[in-house]
Amino acid sequence: MLIACDVGKNMVKVAYNNVVEQFPSVLYSYEEINLSNNPRRYDFVIEYDREKYLGGTLGADEGVGAGFFNSDISKDHKETLINLLLALYISGGKVFNFITSSPITKHTEEEKKRLRSRFKGTHSIKINGETYTFAIQNVEVGPEGASAFFAYPKQGIVRGLDFGSTTVNWFSVDGNTKRFINKDSGTFNYGAKSYEGLNVANKAKEVIANLKNKWQQDDDVMVLGGWGAEALPQVQSYFYNARLVAKPITATVEGLYQIGLLKYGR
Repeated sequence: MLIACDVGKNMVKVAYNNVVEQFPSVLYSYEEINLSNNPRRYDFVIEYDREKYLGGTLGADEGVGAGFFNSDISKDHKETLINLLLALYISGGKVFNFITSSPITKHTEEEKKRLRSRFKGTHSIKINGETYTFAIQNVEVGPEGASAFFAYPKQGIVRGLDFGSTTVNWFSVDGNTKRFINKDSGTFNYGAKSYEGLNVANKAKEVIANLKNKWQQDDDVMVLGGWGAEALPQVQSYFYNARLVAKPITATVEGLYQIGLLKYGR
C-alpha cells in the first residue's frame, strides 16, 4: 500500500487510498484512566520500546504534564516514528511504500538518510492492547510545504508559504517543469507553537520582511499550513496575489501522496 504522512508538532496528517485523515500528534506518559468512555477512532493507548503512552485524541484530552515535544525541526525522533506507526495502523494495511516530509532547510541527503534508516524495515507496536507489525519496504522524503504544489499544480513560477507549528517553510516551484527552485526556498525556525500568545500578524510581517528581497510583490503565492488562514490577510497586504489553498492543513500530505503515486503507483 502507498501511504503518505506529514507529522507536524500539532497534527499527524495521513493519506492513503485517496483518503486523507488527521489526528493530534501529542504523546504523554501513560496514566491510568478510571472513568471510561466509548473509544473513538483516534484514541490510542500505546506500548512501544518498553514505554507506555497516551496518544491521539485520548492524549490530547487526558494527557498530564508537558508531554513529549521536540522543538528540534528534525523529524529523526522516536516520537515521530510512533506517530507514523499510528498512521499505518489507521490505514488498515500491513506492507507499505511510504513517503513523508522534512522541513526544507533539513531536506539534506544526510537527514533523508537518517529518516530512511529510522523508518524503513519491520516495526511492532501495541495499540489499544493489540500488537501490530508493519513492514515499510521503501521510504521517500519530500520537502515539507513545497510538496503541496503537486496537490495544487499551476503553470509558471509559484511561490508558497507553509505556516506550521514550529516552522514556516517558504518555497518556489517552476510549474512548467515541476522543478523546485532551491535558491528561492527555505525554512524559518518558528511557528505557532514557538511562542506563547503568538501574534499572527506580527509573525506574518516578519516572514514578509524576510522575503521582500527574494520574491516579487506580484508573485503567485500559495498559502497553507495550520495557521495559514490566519496569516493570509497580512500576506496579501504585500503579496497581493497570495491565495489560500482549498485544504491548507492537509495540503502537504496531499502533495506527498501525489509524488508517491508518480514514484510507486498505488
